[in-house]
Amino acid sequence: MSTPKSKNRWVDLFGSLGWPVLLGAAASVVFYALLFRGPLNIDIVRRYFASHPVAYFETGLFFVGFAALVLKLIEVIGQLATP
Repeated sequence: MSTPKSKNRWVDLFGSLGWPVLLGAAASVVFYALLFRGPLNIDIVRRYFASHPVAYFETGLFFVGFAALVLKLIEVIGQLATP
C-alpha cells in the first residue's frame, strides 16, 4: 500500500521542480541571447559567463535557483495577503 503514496510524493516533487527549471532555463536562454547578440556583448562579461562549459552550467543553475526563490516569494506574499 505504500507504493501509491510513494509515487505521489515523487510526482509532487517533480511538479514543484518543473516551473523553476522551465523559467530558469528560459531566463538563461534570454541572458545568453543578450550576451551574444545584445547589449551584454562585452569582453569581460563574455570571459566570465561564456569562456568554459562549466560557466554555462553554473549560470543555468543560478537562474533555476533564482526562479525557485522568486516563485516561493510570490507564494509567501500570497499567503500574507489572505487574512
